[in-house]
Amino acid sequence: VGPLPQGHVGKPLQFTVDASQAGEGNLEITISAQGVNIPTQVHPQGNAKFAVSFVPIEPVDHVISIYFNKEAVPGSLFIAPVVGDFPLVTGSSLSHAPLGVDSYFTMSNVAGSLDDIEVNVEGPSGQSVPAQVKDAGGQTFKVEFCPRVVGEHKIAVNYRQVAVAGSPFSCKVYDVNAIKVKSVQRGTVGQPVTFLVETSQAGPGNLEVTVNGGRVATSAQAQGPHTYAISFTPRQATTHTVDLRFNGRDVPGSPFSCSVSEAARIVLSGEDKVSVDKPATFVVECEPTVEPPQVQVLSPSRQPVPVTVKPMDGPGRFSCTLTAKDVGDHSVEVKLAGGHVEGSPFLIKAYDATKVKVTDINSGTVGKPVYFSINASQAGAGNLEIIVSVNGCNVPNYVQSEGNAKFRVNFKPREAAPHSLSVRFNGEPIPGSPFTCRVLEPGQVTVSGSGVKMTSAGHPALVHVEGANTCDVSVTSPSNRKLPVKLDRSDNRYIAEFTPVEVGRHLVAVEADNQAVKGSPFPCNVYNVNNIKVTGLGPAKIGKPVTFSVDAMEAGEGTLELVISTQQSTVKAEVVACSRGLYDVTFVPHQLAPHFVNITFNEEDVPGSPYRCEVMQLPSKKAT
Repeated sequence: VGPLPQGHVGKPLQFTVDASQAGEGNLEITISAQGVNIPTQVHPQGNAKFAVSFVPIEPVDHVISIYFNKEAVPGSLFIAPVVGDFPLVTGSSLSHAPLGVDSYFTMSNVAGSLDDIEVNVEGPSGQSVPAQVKDAGGQTFKVEFCPRVVGEHKIAVNYRQVAVAGSPFSCKVYDVNAIKVKSVQRGTVGQPVTFLVETSQAGPGNLEVTVNGGRVATSAQAQGPHTYAISFTPRQATTHTVDLRFNGRDVPGSPFSCSVSEAARIVLSGEDKVSVDKPATFVVECEPTVEPPQVQVLSPSRQPVPVTVKPMDGPGRFSCTLTAKDVGDHSVEVKLAGGHVEGSPFLIKAYDATKVKVTDINSGTVGKPVYFSINASQAGAGNLEIIVSVNGCNVPNYVQSEGNAKFRVNFKPREAAPHSLSVRFNGEPIPGSPFTCRVLEPGQVTVSGSGVKMTSAGHPALVHVEGANTCDVSVTSPSNRKLPVKLDRSDNRYIAEFTPVEVGRHLVAVEADNQAVKGSPFPCNVYNVNNIKVTGLGPAKIGKPVTFSVDAMEAGEGTLELVISTQQSTVKAEVVACSRGLYDVTFVPHQLAPHFVNITFNEEDVPGSPYRCEVMQLPSKKAT
C-alpha cells in the first residue's frame, strides 16, 4: 500500500495498492469515517496495480480496510488523516431543479468568508441566472437560485478561485406544470385503461406512474419523442387512483380517479337455440349509468330482424326480445357506447320443430324389428329425442344416421299392443307426436303401406301383408271399377301393387288364408296434384297487395301448404278459404325482386311450383 497523504474535506484523495507479488485473488477495500462507509473508486493500472480514490466528507481520520482473498493485508487497518479546510457542496438542485421555484444547495466546511465563494449559474443558452449566497452559520453557506428556462443549467462553484470537487455541476431544470395528461374517467374490469402523457415542454426528468399505490401493474409505451401511453388493466370494480409524478413532484391534477365497473355481459335464457315464430329473450347486464345497449340481429339471409330493448327491474339490466322468422343462424351484435359487449357478436340458431317429418310407420310383429324414418333436414339445428313405449314402459330404440339430418329408427317389440312413438325436437313435440304403431302376435296378419292409407294418382301404391300363408288383394275405385293388382311374395310377406287413376276413396280388400283380414276393406285416399290450378298470379307492384287463386277442388283430400319467398327471406301471406278446396291468397311484396310461390299438396310439389312473380317499381307521380 502506497503512502497516504493528508486529505481535505471535499477534495479527492488517492493512494495506490500493489498486488503484483501476491498471486491470483480478490481485492476488497473498505473506507469509513466514524463507522460510515465512504464511496470508493478503484482504477486498475495494469500488472495487478490499482489506484484507489475517495472524497472525504468529514474532517476526521478515515479508516482504510484492505483484504486479499478475505485475509487482511499486513498493516491493515490504515489511517488517512483528513482536515476540514476545503468546502463540501451538496444538494439535489445540483442535479435537477423545478422551473420558477427557488432552489438551493449548501456549502459546508467553509473555513473562509463569503468573499472566498464564487457561484455562477448559466442557462441552456448561456444566459446568466442570478444566484445568492447566504451565510447559514457553522461554516455552512446556502446558495439560492430560481431558474426561468427549462433545460440544462451549468453551476460553477469556486472557493478561493479554485473549483470545488464536481464543479461545474449539470442541473436539469424541468417544468412539471407543462405536462399534459389526457386522463380516462371510466374503465371496465379486465379491459386495458390507457391515458396519454405529453412532456415535450416539461424538460428532462423521470416520469413515475402508480395505480392504487403500486398494487396495480402499469406499462408505458412511447407514442413519439415526448408522448407516452400509460396502460393498466383493472381487476376489481372500484375507483382506481392514478398518481403521476415528474422528478418526484406531483403533476397538476394528480392523483387522478378512474371509476372502474364490471364488464357488461350477455345472459342467454337457456341454450343458443330459439324456435321460429316464438319470442326469444336475452338479457344485457351493464353499468347502471350507461345508455341502453344497441342491438342488431341479422337473419341467415342478412336481413334485419326487429329487436325490442326494454329496461328491467334493477339498474343496468335490459331485456332484448326478438322473433326469428327463418330457420338458420342469426347473427346478434350488442354494443354499448359504440363498442362490442364481451361475447358480441354471437349466433342464435333458429329452428322449426314443425319441419320434422316422420314417415313409414307400419304395423309390426312381436320379436321382429320395426322401422320408421325421420327427416329433420329442414328443421335447423337441434336435438332429436325419440321414445318408444308400450303400456307405460320404454322400449329400446336404435337410430342410424343417413346423412343430411335424416335418420332411420328401429325397435324390437316384446308385446302385442299399440306402441307409442314420441318424437321431440329441441324439447318440442313435432306435429302428430306421439304416433301409434300397431304390434301383433306372431302368426297374426298385419297390413300396412301407402295402399291402405293415402297415395297419389298415377303412381304405384303398395300394400304389405305379413303373417299370411296365402293372400289375395283386390282394389275397387270410387266408380266401382276393379283395378289390376300385382301380388308378389318374399320371406313370409306379400307385397301388392296397384296404380290408381281416379281421385277419391278406394277400397282395398285383403284376404289371408281365405279369410278377410280384420279391418278389411281398408280405405285408401287417392289425390292428384295435377288437378290443382293456380290463376291470377301476374306481375306485381312493390307495396301493393297481390291476390291469386288456388283451386284444389278436383285434387281430392289432403293438406295444401303454401310458402312465398324471395332470395333473401319469406313473405307473409294471407289465405282465405272461399269454398271447399278453393282458396284466395294475398301477399304484399316489399322488395324489388322476383317472388316465388311454392305450393305442395300432401307434401308433393304442385306442377309448375315454384311460381315466379315479377315485382316492379311503382311509377313516380308527376306534379301538375
